[in-house]
Amino acid sequence: MDFFKFSDDEIYAIAQPIMVTMKQGTNEKDYMLFSTHFSTQFKALVDETKFYSQVETNIPLLGLLTDQEYLGLIRRESGVSVIYKKNVGEESRVIGSAVYRYGR
Repeated sequence: MDFFKFSDDEIYAIAQPIMVTMKQGTNEKDYMLFSTHFSTQFKALVDETKFYSQVETNIPLLGLLTDQEYLGLIRRESGVSVIYKKNVGEESRVIGSAVYRYGR
């Protein structure tokens, strides 16, 4: 799929359900839910062992993901990055952004 032909709104509509299931899967410590939209190749990069290691480390340290804010897109020759700001815990501490690249 050539995402360079899509509008920003169309790309956001594709990315948003992915982000929702990743957030829910992380908070519920559920790898199957977290990886629902992943390709086989991406599942090999972010496997269950890596997922549970990160979840078991980060949730006690930072708290659950509380919300995420869509910031925009960055289009590059190598792909499109969809950028979100994510907040965790009761204090809504910002821990960074999630970047997803879709190549040609």
